[in-house]
Amino acid sequence: MFFAWVVGLALVRLLVAVVVVPREVAGVLTLVTSLVFVGGPIVALYIGGGKQWSGKSAGLVFGLGAVLHVVGFALARPAHGEGVVGVLGAMTMQAGVLIWCLGLGGLVSLALKEKALLLPVALFLAGFDVFLVATPFAPTARIVENNPEILRSMAASVPKVNTVQQGEQPQGARIVDLGLVGPADLAFMGMFFACLHKFQMQARKTAVWLAPVMALYFLLAISPFGIGMLPAMVPIGATVLAVNWRGFGLQGQERAATAMVAVISVALAAYGIYQRINYKPKAQPVEPSQSAPAPESGAPAG
Repeated sequence: MFFAWVVGLALVRLLVAVVVVPREVAGVLTLVTSLVFVGGPIVALYIGGGKQWSGKSAGLVFGLGAVLHVVGFALARPAHGEGVVGVLGAMTMQAGVLIWCLGLGGLVSLALKEKALLLPVALFLAGFDVFLVATPFAPTARIVENNPEILRSMAASVPKVNTVQQGEQPQGARIVDLGLVGPADLAFMGMFFACLHKFQMQARKTAVWLAPVMALYFLLAISPFGIGMLPAMVPIGATVLAVNWRGFGLQGQERAATAMVAVISVALAAYGIYQRINYKPKAQPVEPSQSAPAPESGAPAG
């Protein structure tokens, strides 16, 4: 069923690439595509996470996804996501991203032997993600600001609907990104679902809540009131914990250790936010104007 969802999402992506709609309905369709391409992969990861994972099976899934990702990227990049080759390349690349993220999540889930470990892991990842996104000198923030093409080549994308006004000539098939979901977010969702299935916790209920929560979070990020990149591990971790809270059954020492992790997580997040608030970009040196008038001309500087 997981691969059926992967194929289904690829076909919907093809539909978005070739269908042109009036601009008057673009807003409504943006809501639909956001729900499909943010919620759909979450459902797929929930289904795929139910597999009985081993190192071999996780490695095979990861390898298959990585190959598809590389092949798709090689096809899509020269065509910039346009035309038959570009669209097929983008479809293949996005399918590969989802597959290798599931494999990586399944591989990481093997390291978690007890369900009580999910609680501190979720807490730490949320705080660490805020740190990485907010801190100006952290690798994630630097990549997004200075080399966004790296993120675009690795992340899952939510495609933008192609629109046309009355009287305009429709363009050919193309895929334009509306927004991105980081591969680490998908991989950790895969890990959580694999663990929730393994420990017989509320995997289905988590998926039911997580899909709309992440879709709304994505819309917030791309809205005029949004700030662009947001730490997705915050709603992911919060949803996992809220739905499965009663199932952890922490004992005395586990509670103390979890509380310590929570303090570290909050400290990381607070530090990142503090650095972002007080961040002042280095001023670029101003080069003298080549068109400045000669001093003896008496003309005003333009």
